[in-house]
Order: sequence, then structure tokens, then C-alpha cells
Amino acid sequence: VDKAVKKFLRAVESREKINGKDSPELSTTLLKLGQTYQVKEDYENAAPVLLRALEIRRNNLKKGDPQIAEAYREASCVFGKLGRSAELEAVKNELFPKMPKDANVKSPDAPGQITKAVINGK
Repeated sequence: VDKAVKKFLRAVESREKINGKDSPELSTTLLKLGQTYQVKEDYENAAPVLLRALEIRRNNLKKGDPQIAEAYREASCVFGKLGRSAELEAVKNELFPKMPKDANVKSPDAPGQITKAVINGK
């Protein structure tokens, strides 16, 4: 795993030079580096890397892009392990706004709303 971290650190350096410090390509490399830190349970190093990947994606991709949610999910996992979830609360609220309490929206995916299902291929 240490070799992988070193390779990703070199890749981050290369991406910054080739694509720029705010490129979507760099965010993918940063995400992979952060995930590698997670495998090592090195959450202190993973947190800033994943936060940077998230910010790059928020700055470069359209709101609602699944790649932003992917980066948020990875960052929130690490920040949760560190007991720092509150630091991502504003981002969470922006990405996943809560429905108003008086909204009467029923989703076909909501629990209790399943009308058809396939079980064991039948």
C-alpha cells in the first residue's frame, strides 16, 4: 500500500503540471489517493486529499453530477471516522437538500411503495 501511495503522489504531481490544479482529471487521481490512504486507515492524510477532490468536482462539474456525490461519500466516510462530520454539513445540505416537511411527494422507491418485484427470477 505504501508503494501505491507513492505512485499516486507522483501521479498527482504530474496531473497538476499537465492538467492544472483544478482539473477533473486531478480530482480522480486525488480520489484514488484518498481511497488508498483509507485502506491504510490513515484518515488524517485522506481527509484533505478527499476534500480537495470534492472541491475540484464541485467547481468543475454540473450540480447533481454523480461524480460529486461519489467524492462527497468518500470524504464523509473519512471525516466521520475522524469525528469531524460537522465540517461537511454545509456541503451535504447543498448537495442533498432536504424536502420541506409539508411536501407530499411519494416516490416509487420509498419503503412501503413497492408495487412489483422480481424474486429469484420469477
